[in-house]
Amino acid sequence: MSVATFNRRQTLAGLGATVAALGSSSGRAATRREFDVLVLGAGISGLFAARRLQAAGLRVGVLEGSHRIGGRCWTAREVPGSPEYGASQIGDSYDRVMAECRELKVPLRVEYSDLPASARPAGIAVSIGGAPPSLGAWKDSPLNRLPESERSLLPLQILGHYVSKRNPMKQPEDWIRPEFAELDALSAAQFLRREGASPEAIRLAEAFTYAHTLEDVSTLDVMRRAFAPQWMKGNTYNVIGGMDALTTTMSRTLAHPVETGRVVSGIRADSRRVDVVCRDGTRWRARAAICTFPTSTLKQVRVDAPVSPLQREGWERLGYAK
Repeated sequence: MSVATFNRRQTLAGLGATVAALGSSSGRAATRREFDVLVLGAGISGLFAARRLQAAGLRVGVLEGSHRIGGRCWTAREVPGSPEYGASQIGDSYDRVMAECRELKVPLRVEYSDLPASARPAGIAVSIGGAPPSLGAWKDSPLNRLPESERSLLPLQILGHYVSKRNPMKQPEDWIRPEFAELDALSAAQFLRREGASPEAIRLAEAFTYAHTLEDVSTLDVMRRAFAPQWMKGNTYNVIGGMDALTTTMSRTLAHPVETGRVVSGIRADSRRVDVVCRDGTRWRARAAICTFPTSTLKQVRVDAPVSPLQREGWERLGYAK
């Protein structure tokens, strides 16, 4: 597929939620352990898959490259207040996650924005130029270099302020409609410039995007995310004790403990089995494998498997959030 015709939506459709591979023909080295299914990655998606497969009666092994479990569910317990490095909220519409919390008796509390002001913990902290301005006095802060037309906007409000004026979506599935493809090719930075946002507004807005820069994310995806709260009704919740309490509890239900520190370097597959090689020299074998790596990790793994060219192009080119 040529670069000229490549776009995010086609790649995501090709990748799906996981990359599944069947088999391998390499038998030169003895395997360390054999399973029915190997799950690569111990984030919430990998742990969820492992629990479902185990419940179906399969023998499941989970390999995790880092020395911690949870992926983006990462609570900074070494920092006062234990903020979340990654995932921080669970919505009522997150049916599978909510079901896991209920089944595992992981306690939740309604997210603080829904609590009385007297019961709310500290909220968002912003540092600009190394200084923490009071958001309440942001409009009059000397650190606020926005022009008068934007001066009252908090940095985290800037992108939404401009997107809300032009968002054409009426239904959740509108983001895949062909007539909105032009917005997929338009970066959020280009959109803000087109709408007349100041350079300082774009600089501040960039700190509150999930991408590395506003050039890395499509306007269509920004609009899709902005539209989501209109149909994601109900409360949002925090996990009491930190988000990684959920993934830690999930991992403890597995018959075979997660193997941490197993950095996958190669996957070899055919119609019979999968062989996985780790950098530490260990080898693992299964009848099937599910890879839940982010694309930034997957592109570092040598994959000898029946994978479509579009999938390969996707994990080579897709960016990954900071």
